[in-house]
Amino acid sequence: LAWCAHDRPLLLVLEDIHLADRATIALLAYAGRQLTRLPVLLVTTRRPGAARQDLALAIDALSRREALGGEITLAPLDRADTDIIVEATSPGLPAATRERVTVAAEGNPLLARQAARAAATGQDLSQGLRTWLRAPLARLSEPARLLVEAVAAAGRPVELGEAATLTGAEPLSAAVAGATQQDLLEVGDRKVQFTHTLVREACYAELEPVRRDWLHGRIADILQARTGRAAAAEVARHLLLAGRAAEARGYLLTAADQARSLGALDEAVGFLREAATLGDDTSGAAEIWLSLAEVESWRGSRQEHDAAFDHATSLLELAREPASLAAAYVLRGRCLRTTLCFPRDSLAAYERAQEIIDDAGVDAPELRALALAGRGWVEAASGDVGRGEQLVAEAEALPEAATDPGLTAELQLARGAALLRSHRYPEAERASERASELAIRAGRREIAHVGMLQSAVAATSRGALARTLSLVDRVLRARSGTGRRAEALAVRAYALSRAGRHDEALAAAEEEVALLTRIGSPQVATAVYDVGSLALAAGRHPEAVSRLSEALSADSTWFPRALARLRLAEARLHTGDPTGAAAELERFPYEPVGPADLPETLVPLLERVQALVAAAEGDTDRAHRLFDAAVAGWRRVRDTAPQDTYAASLIELGRSAVAGKLEPGVELSRTLADFSLLLGANGEADRARALAREAATLTGMGQ
Repeated sequence: LAWCAHDRPLLLVLEDIHLADRATIALLAYAGRQLTRLPVLLVTTRRPGAARQDLALAIDALSRREALGGEITLAPLDRADTDIIVEATSPGLPAATRERVTVAAEGNPLLARQAARAAATGQDLSQGLRTWLRAPLARLSEPARLLVEAVAAAGRPVELGEAATLTGAEPLSAAVAGATQQDLLEVGDRKVQFTHTLVREACYAELEPVRRDWLHGRIADILQARTGRAAAAEVARHLLLAGRAAEARGYLLTAADQARSLGALDEAVGFLREAATLGDDTSGAAEIWLSLAEVESWRGSRQEHDAAFDHATSLLELAREPASLAAAYVLRGRCLRTTLCFPRDSLAAYERAQEIIDDAGVDAPELRALALAGRGWVEAASGDVGRGEQLVAEAEALPEAATDPGLTAELQLARGAALLRSHRYPEAERASERASELAIRAGRREIAHVGMLQSAVAATSRGALARTLSLVDRVLRARSGTGRRAEALAVRAYALSRAGRHDEALAAAEEEVALLTRIGSPQVATAVYDVGSLALAAGRHPEAVSRLSEALSADSTWFPRALARLRLAEARLHTGDPTGAAAELERFPYEPVGPADLPETLVPLLERVQALVAAAEGDTDRAHRLFDAAVAGWRRVRDTAPQDTYAASLIELGRSAVAGKLEPGVELSRTLADFSLLLGANGEADRARALAREAATLTGMGQ
């Protein structure tokens, strides 16, 4: 070394001295002391972690003799440098593949090279590490190797206590030290984990199948023994990987219940679907499929709900279990009127349940009571109110009505719906909120959420917007089903709009769009329509044109298309496009019209927009006639008996009448205000002032 450094400085590098043999460490200790007199820089590299005793002593000796210049801890390479290594190792990788390798390497140059080579041959990224790992694994003691294999099988960081139980290593510290010295494991926060995800995957791939099964079974047994601490999903995973599927089924069902209680519905669906494929117990499998149908309804997925329910009923029919079959239809009826909103189909399900009970002579008074209560609510909310009250009375006469708190909540909910249909809004609000309180006590969250929304409809109908917002916020804070959450957002958006809080209203409607888009709901167009309608009310006319056009371009009848077409025409007019507005009016007659569209309101709505278009085109006489007709039309609508908008919206659109509700007083006020502007511009000042004063007295809620 002295000879090499006689005419120029010398750099000497010893790599990975944590793996060095005794002779190399002796060289480091001796040369390190001597080289302080020479122009030689000795650099060593080692992995972090506890050093071997002889290495620690050598480094300490150098430090005491001031022969140690210092220690530098290196961070992982940045993305750009890692990408250079990947490209140099395997030139020409597709950009997406190179990005995947770069991210997976996490700044480790060795892993970057090995993963790049594996990717170039189409292999899993960890595949290239398997050959490299065999030597470090071979150097491990038996306890250290078992520790590495157990942590690989666990698939997560393992607490030190768990590690000792899994390996039986005493003391554990020796096994941990051996694994860390080979740069396989590291310890942090009292947990043992792999230094890198790719290293874990490669170690796991190196396990023999029999050894792998044994490890998973051992982990499952240890987790099961930890009463109250084991996560059911983790136990199920290890049991399945150990080939013990029959045992795993129960844990999957428990995991589904846990996920559902936390609102993790996607995870619950996954666990239930996996459990349904295990075992051959027909009735047990049917119960799983029914649970899946219920969770799918909470997700707002009608198609998936139907498929799971059909699978369950086919198994129950095969097993000839009429009581279970009737219970399945009662469950379906509840799902279709609570977490989903399909009142007609719900009624059919309850009626089918009652047919099965009667035809098979099933002794199930609790099922009969629930079927009667469910039918009572559907009729009271969207059918024959008198028939609904009769069905509720029949259910109340059964002994179960006095002992089943869930049934009591359903009956109270039906009473609230009947009061709402009778326009007895304060009483309807109180009854519906009482139903919600009873349902919460009974653990029936889906009934509670319907009660809150039904109460919100009543509050809105009596003009209590603050109360409406309070009720829908309760639904949004709760873990309500996706369908009810979307409805609550729609009600919140329209209530905020009527209160003049347009930014908040549009934010709520956009959240409704995002929610329904995420689950692939066919009602996305409804939410887009909501955004467009609210943008028009806020005076954001270009946005209204964009979103209403988007809604109408969808093949959907889940929103009032005729009204949407009129609103789009008005929005186009306000953007300075009378020709486009006229074109929309020409399309208007071709849109479908149902009870939820409130046909009696469409004529004055049309006349008002036609009047605005005529005024924009300079046809003052025609605009004058149309405004007169529109005002007269709104006076007729306002002065007739209240319309049953709640039932119509529930049946036709599957949503609350609050969302998009037309108020005759508000519409008349808007029409009078527009007419007064036209009259004022034409010099008819006295009549213009009279109409403006009348409009001011008809401001309506938040108008």
